[in-house]
Amino acid sequence: ARENPWDAARVAREALIRSALDSAARAEELGMSRDQIILSCKVSGVQELIAVYRDLAARCDYALHLGLTEAGMGSKGIVASAAALGVLLQEGIGDTIRISLTPEPG
Repeated sequence: ARENPWDAARVAREALIRSALDSAARAEELGMSRDQIILSCKVSGVQELIAVYRDLAARCDYALHLGLTEAGMGSKGIVASAAALGVLLQEGIGDTIRISLTPEPG
């Protein structure tokens, strides 16, 4: 057991990062070259997305695909996606991006 246990958010972040890195390592073991691998973590909160990708970028040099999952409808989704991606892109993190918005009802 850890002397200072992680909170649930930190545990989830570490699980996402390890899953992505383990998948990339396995892909390389199976013959895929590093330049064919793009990592992505499915995250739905702005602060979570920033934290996950900062950690992931610090731990690997794979291409990273950024996108806020379930960003929302209309301007809420646009603002949330722009806020998260803007921070990361300004820090030089991210190679491809995805913006997906929930359609307005009707």
